[in-house]
Amino acid sequence: KRRKMLASRHVFPISRETQRRTCNVRSDPISPLRFTKIVQPPSIRIASSVRHASTQQTSTQKSFLSIDFVEQTKKDKTPTQVVDSLQSLGYSPDDIWQAIFSSCGRDKDITGLNEFRDIFLQSQGNPSLLNRLVTSYAKCEDLDQAHDVYDMIPLKNRDPTIFNSLANAYGDRVTGKVEDRLHDIIMMDSTPDVHVIRDLIYACRSRSDHVNLKKVHALIRPQSQSELAAPLIAAYTACNDMDTAYNVFRYTNTQHDVVSLAMLLEGCAKIPGQLQSAFNCFTQIESILPGNETAWRSIIQACAINSDHVALNQLWQMYQQHVRRREIHHAFIQAYAGCGDISLAKLLFDQMGSSQNLASYAAMLNAYASRPGYTNDAMSLFAKAITSPGGINDIRILSAIFTLWNINAPISDPDQIQDLSDCLNILSTSQILDPHLAAIVIQVCAKTNRLADGQKYLDRILASDIHCDRKTWMAVWNAHSISGGYLPWASPMIERMVGDLISIDAELWRSVLNACASNGDRYAVHKCAEHLGFLSRDLSQDLVEALAQCGDYESALSRWNTERMHTTHSWNTMMAIMGNFKRIDDAIQVFERFQTRSRPDALSIAIMMHAYAQSRRVDAVIDIFDHMEERYHP
Repeated sequence: KRRKMLASRHVFPISRETQRRTCNVRSDPISPLRFTKIVQPPSIRIASSVRHASTQQTSTQKSFLSIDFVEQTKKDKTPTQVVDSLQSLGYSPDDIWQAIFSSCGRDKDITGLNEFRDIFLQSQGNPSLLNRLVTSYAKCEDLDQAHDVYDMIPLKNRDPTIFNSLANAYGDRVTGKVEDRLHDIIMMDSTPDVHVIRDLIYACRSRSDHVNLKKVHALIRPQSQSELAAPLIAAYTACNDMDTAYNVFRYTNTQHDVVSLAMLLEGCAKIPGQLQSAFNCFTQIESILPGNETAWRSIIQACAINSDHVALNQLWQMYQQHVRRREIHHAFIQAYAGCGDISLAKLLFDQMGSSQNLASYAAMLNAYASRPGYTNDAMSLFAKAITSPGGINDIRILSAIFTLWNINAPISDPDQIQDLSDCLNILSTSQILDPHLAAIVIQVCAKTNRLADGQKYLDRILASDIHCDRKTWMAVWNAHSISGGYLPWASPMIERMVGDLISIDAELWRSVLNACASNGDRYAVHKCAEHLGFLSRDLSQDLVEALAQCGDYESALSRWNTERMHTTHSWNTMMAIMGNFKRIDDAIQVFERFQTRSRPDALSIAIMMHAYAQSRRVDAVIDIFDHMEERYHP
């Protein structure tokens, strides 16, 4: 009975002597027990036989397929060969397609994903795997294909989690892939869950999309209102809709929710004229959670934005009586400087005494940077800061000093020029490689005709494979547009920018075209045209002007002729380009075509009079001038 009971529990009692002898078997290779057969109880023998049988059954069909193994299999093989090879190894079709789709999504291989999709649809595989395909397309930022595949999925096979993938793709603030098709997610036939709603709110907040935010808000269920109150308040404050933010706060029972109060306070702090509302939120937070650093920073910022020196003094007295924190002290320094009282900010900085640290130096340097004319005082403090341990590699110190130079540039004082040279030399020895700092440095160097020094720092960042965001690239191209120097690396930089930023807007492309045109690099302009995609129509006129500025008249004319509809600005631009290239006859023909399709304006008449004058056709100039009112009504 005891043996049967122990066997039913899968327990095999082993005495200490047996354990000792078994251990001796492992440690002693010549032990006679090495060849002794240990008899197992019936239950263990049965379980072992069952496991052995299941192993034999599944040996013909493997159950796990790693993405890395798929990557190795895809090398030097067509998509059909990859599928056949994995099937010959015994993997199940569902595992094969799931791993293949995941591999293409991870590598953003949109071409391979399209090829595998066609094979999958021909094979009529499991419809549930289309959910994985939608997720992979979303990772590849191809939302059109993602929606097309989503429509193919039968209703019973649709996975609600794919909403998260689509929402993340729309709301990715880093890549900027937030298009005006957010309503496609909102109008789908399945109600998104809380996680999807939060992603959609984040997407609307990142782009300040008030219209779609209202639509997303309408989809929230009543039981989820309190959970999503804080993201909603933050989104509405980002859209400057404080009335709706107050309504969300009032009707979601969040009067004691510190997070929602902090979001509301932060929104009030950034908008002028909301100081009283900010103080109301701050009072409630202080009654629930006294001394909260975030709340203190927000209310101090609100006083600085509204330039309310009296309210700031009241806060300072309250701070001295109840709160003593160094970080809040730094916020007061910058706030008084923002109100224009640099002397009082310096007094607060000196009061810190031995408790000063690198953050204190950065706060005071930012205070000097908020007002022009304090370069000498800032350089004295900067010299003290970099001699402190870790000061030369502190991003806050370096950002503050170059922000100060950016405000005071251009400079003509020889001493200040030498101080700027010293700062650039210190930057060259620093270990800090930050794209945002590079944007400030590039702007300073462009204003002071030292763009080569700023380019060296940017080259260090790019050589370290650090991705630069849109702000950094905009600063780079604008700086080179100002300098107008030769830009030999424009084409490689365009390729690098396309790799860093998956989505590039028209404004950034326009700055790239201006930089390339000001440097006369027509090859870089043609490189831009290859990457414009759907923006080529919006930037067609900018391309024409850039090509003409580079001296490539034929390409500019060819690009202009491809436009379906010409605006008045387009006609005027082409006529001015032809006049500059001494193509007077071509300009006259364009002007005659222009008169038959639209009405010339005053600029059009001035351009043509100048073109006729260059060709010494004074009679045509007089004819246009005499009949200008009756013909053109400019």
